[in-house]
Order: sequence, then C-alpha cells, then structure tokens
Amino acid sequence: MLPTLSLAFGLALIAALLGWIGTGAVVAGITRISLPAAAVVVALVAGATFLGAINTYQLLRIDNQIPPFHRYLPLYWFSWSLGLVLPGQIGDMAALSALLRKHDIPITRSLGRTLADKITSIIIFALAALPGIAALAVEFPLPIMQRGTAVIAAILSVCAISVTLVLLRNSLRLRHLIQLATEIPREITLLIRHHPIPLLNNLLLTLIKLLVTAAAYQAVLGAVSPIPPPSLTTVASLMSISALVAYVPVTFNGIGTAEITGVAVFGTVGLSAANVISAYLLLRLLVLAVAWIPSTVWLLTLAIGRKNAAG
Repeated sequence: MLPTLSLAFGLALIAALLGWIGTGAVVAGITRISLPAAAVVVALVAGATFLGAINTYQLLRIDNQIPPFHRYLPLYWFSWSLGLVLPGQIGDMAALSALLRKHDIPITRSLGRTLADKITSIIIFALAALPGIAALAVEFPLPIMQRGTAVIAAILSVCAISVTLVLLRNSLRLRHLIQLATEIPREITLLIRHHPIPLLNNLLLTLIKLLVTAAAYQAVLGAVSPIPPPSLTTVASLMSISALVAYVPVTFNGIGTAEITGVAVFGTVGLSAANVISAYLLLRLLVLAVAWIPSTVWLLTLAIGRKNAAG
C-alpha cells in the first residue's frame, strides 16, 4: 500500500509541475538534446555507477570471499537498478545484500559495509550542498534558509530513520532485528578501527563520483537549455541539495520532490523551471535506460544459462 501511495504522490507532483510549467515547454526541452549529447550523459552515468561498484567492492572484499569484480559488477548493477524504483534510495543495499548472501557473505556484514558507503555518500553530498544552501540564503533571506546546517541535520536524521524503518520492515523476526541492530554498527566500527585506508579510498572515490555525476547534470542542462549551464562546482553543490531530498522516502527515488527542489535551487543561477524539469526528467529516463538495459540482458543471460543447464 505504502509503495503505491508513494509512487502516486510522486507522479502527482510531476503532473502538478507539468501543469504549472506547461507540458509543451518541457517536451520541447527534452527533445532538444542531440544524440552525441545524450551519449555523453549516458557515458557519465555509467562511469559514476562503475565507480560506485568499485567503491562497495573494495569494502566488501575485506575478510570476505567475494566473487571476482567481473562477476560482482552485474550484481551491483542489478541492485542499483532496483534501488531506482524503490523509495528512499536504499533498496539497492537490501538487494545487494540478498544477492551476496548466496555467496556466503553474512547479511549483517554486507549491510554494514554498504551502509558505510551510503553514509559516506550522504556526508559528501551534505558538505557539497553547503555552498548551495548559502546561495539560497542570500537569494531568499528567510530565517529558515539562514539555518542551512539545521536543514542538513534534519535531512540526515530522516535518512537515518529511513534506513532503520527499512531494516525493521524487512526483519521478520525479533531475533533477526536485534542481530541487525547490534552487528551492523559493530561492522562499521570495525571498518573504522582496522581498515581506515579502504574507508579513505571510499571517501575519495565518492568525491570523484560526485563530480562525475555533476558533469552528467551539467551536460544535460547544457543540452536542454539555450543558456550555458553553471560551472561544475556550482552544479555539484545545487545537485547535492536535490540529491539529499531524494533520500527522504516520500516518493520512489525522490521523483517529484527532487524536481521541485531542482527548480528552486537552479533558479538561483538563472535557469528556467521548464529547462530544469526537462533536464531532470530526461536524466531520469537516461539513468533508467543505463540501469535496466544491462540488467535485463544479464537476467536474460542467467535465464538462458539455467535453461540450457537444465537440459
């Protein structure tokens, strides 16, 4: 019931935005992108995802007999694809942990490692968002905007609560819940104490991934807008604000809420609402294609392999 409501709410927000801006203007912006520009965006999205796979792999392989990277990559890619259609951007963690359980990796360990990666991403996004929040405070000098740190703290708190709720919902027995609640923080603590170098590598790769993702946003904004897009650092900061909002599990993968935030933040640098919505929706479509086309091919390959093995 809740997933249906969150999807309906997100689509209603998109419909409201299209009604306010005008569907024709948004469609015109989306169709303005050229094939080479779309290819650049696709390559950047795929590159950011590949970096994410490396990031989680180098944490998961510590003290684990994890599959080789070429076999791990499809597992990560498919889990990421699932996360794109689940609320709160944490469905990828649960899916990846379930897949790795078949390779004898305890779910508490995989959840702990992937949660550490997710926390790093949220911290990087929060730090990158600070200049954008400061710009919003100048553009809209309201008391609430001047307390940017409080806004980030609230978002981080909601993200933490969201992770907890998902773990609660997916835990069928109290014993499993207690085990998860105690062992996952212990796993993260062990990483911090005994494996600081992989965590520092994770931090660096997450920063690079942020810049690659920002480059994808910059490319798509430049493709749909008649005016040049902002600088890469500006896009990274403003994009991070909407990315943090997308973590709040109100709608599927922040659909609607991220777009509304994008209109507000990119409006401060002169981009029209129509161009921003066009860019966000186009990027969503390209991301889904990058995610699900390889995932579908992988699933079909598995199915064909099992059928041939069966006889």
